[in-house]
Amino acid sequence: RYLKYGFLSESERRSWQNPWNIPPKEFAMLVGFFVRDGMKPLPANQIRFRLTTQRKIDFLDSLGIKVEEKAGNRYVINLPNIGQWFLDKCHTSDGKKCLPEGYLTLSKVEVEGLLDGLQNSDDNTLKTNWRYASTSTQLLDQIQALLHINNLSGNWSISHQPNENYLAGYYLHVSDRHSPRVEISSQRSP
Repeated sequence: RYLKYGFLSESERRSWQNPWNIPPKEFAMLVGFFVRDGMKPLPANQIRFRLTTQRKIDFLDSLGIKVEEKAGNRYVINLPNIGQWFLDKCHTSDGKKCLPEGYLTLSKVEVEGLLDGLQNSDDNTLKTNWRYASTSTQLLDQIQALLHINNLSGNWSISHQPNENYLAGYYLHVSDRHSPRVEISSQRSP
């Protein structure tokens, strides 16, 4: 099931790498943050965010990448071809957000960065876990696969049904649980 959206070839792994020499963890944090809060890039040389909370602004500033503040709570990162990269790598053909190919081959540090970016973009931290909201089932499948192959727990559920005003919404519940909730026994019950 996980290989449905994951690509494990070396060429696909290289597609994750960035030409801007942003450190790998910080770049993974930026990708995670973008797939939730990034605005669809139009210009080839920038990615944009509309941020209204100081916590999110501080997170974006913490990545060590120059961020420009614009009118209307817009924050912009200008780098050569960055908008085109995020459009090509973080959007499906029908325009929904997704993780770049090669995401299943990320290092432990990059996985931590990606999850940090996702968590900081959504701010749904609960007592022992956090949840990530999206309308993209492909993105949730990708994140769940990444969690599972990295020995983390994640399952998703519907948060609301679609109607004339909204697409269907889903939550991915993320936990650092390392053992299953269900024990499987080889012994048969009487």
